[in-house]
Amino acid sequence: MGGGAFQRQLKGAQGGDARDYLARREISPAAQTHFRIGYAPPDRHGLRDALAAKGVGVEAMIEAGLLINGEDIAVPYDRFRHRLMFPIHDRGGAVIAFGGGRWKKTCIARRKTGVLTNALLPSI
Repeated sequence: MGGGAFQRQLKGAQGGDARDYLARREISPAAQTHFRIGYAPPDRHGLRDALAAKGVGVEAMIEAGLLINGEDIAVPYDRFRHRLMFPIHDRGGAVIAFGGGRWKKTCIARRKTGVLTNALLPSI
């Protein structure tokens, strides 16, 4: 869930800066496709709306860790915004986490008892 939407965003109009960054890093379009690199746009509800249009419920997105929610948050919003997205796969090829690079800092999100947890890593 989410990976295909991130890939489409990278190839779309909002992904221009991200594609330019990848080109400067000499990561070819073929490598981008092979590694399923994507882009999370800066919109607070971009992924939520894209997945909802495909029939994915908000609760499923929250459980997958793609949306931020809480008692003090009236409307859940996208966890990942304005980042390159790197899906992390298990041995069977299923996406189990995302690494997201914001050009200045990197965040790895992985499943831990049903939710994603974050850890900051050095810049990409």
